[in-house]
Amino acid sequence: VAPGPVLLPPDFTPEQIEEARARTLVKRLGQPEDVSRVIAMLIEHDYLTGHVYFIDGGQLFSH
Repeated sequence: VAPGPVLLPPDFTPEQIEEARARTLVKRLGQPEDVSRVIAMLIEHDYLTGHVYFIDGGQLFSH
């Protein structure tokens, strides 16, 4: 599981927060629940193996 911008550093400025949000395709920051739902799905489906799940709102592909 590879989270993107979910819990940002507490010393981020409003500008840095906006920049992180703007870099995602869905134009929002992630929530811890976004990550936990994927982890719960992986726990339930033990036949899934050998894959990285990017939970980043499309940040990886938005550049």
